[in-house]
Amino acid sequence: MPIPPITEHGYLPPGVHECSLGEAQGYFGVGPARERLWQRFLSYLERIRQCGLFVRAIIDGRFVSADDEVRDIDVALVPRNLLAEDRDSFRMMTDPQVKRELYEDFSVKTYFATNPPVGQDFTEWFQNIKTKDASRFGSPSDARKGILVVDL
Repeated sequence: MPIPPITEHGYLPPGVHECSLGEAQGYFGVGPARERLWQRFLSYLERIRQCGLFVRAIIDGRFVSADDEVRDIDVALVPRNLLAEDRDSFRMMTDPQVKRELYEDFSVKTYFATNPPVGQDFTEWFQNIKTKDASRFGSPSDARKGILVVDL
C-alpha cells in the first residue's frame, strides 16, 4: 500500500504505514538536505543489519513530516526474538554512549521498540505529537501522527 499523503497539519495520517525503503526515500528523501540525511540513514541501516538483532525499523520524527528543517531521523528498532546469548550484544546497542555515537556518525536518534510478549509495544506511543510540534503546524494538542515501518 502506498504511503498516504501528508495531512493539512503536516503529518502522515495516524497509523502504522508499512513501506519499502525506496518508497520512504521517494516520499521523504527529496531535496538536497533530505537526500544527504537519507544517505547517512542508509549507512546507519547497514551498521544495524550487521549486528543481526533487529528486523524492522520504525521511522518517526520530523523526517516523516512536512517540516523543511529536518536535521536528523528518529528510528525505533524492533528486535527479532532475542535469545539468551543475544543479551550482551543487545545491551551494547542500547548503551547511551553507542546511541550517541550513532547520532554523531549518522544523524539518527536511536530508540528501541519491543513487541509483546517480550515487552510493551511502543508503536502507539510513537504516534503521539509533542505539544510544541503540534502547535507549529496548527494541529490540536491531542493530535496523532502516522509512522513508517520498514523491514530490515
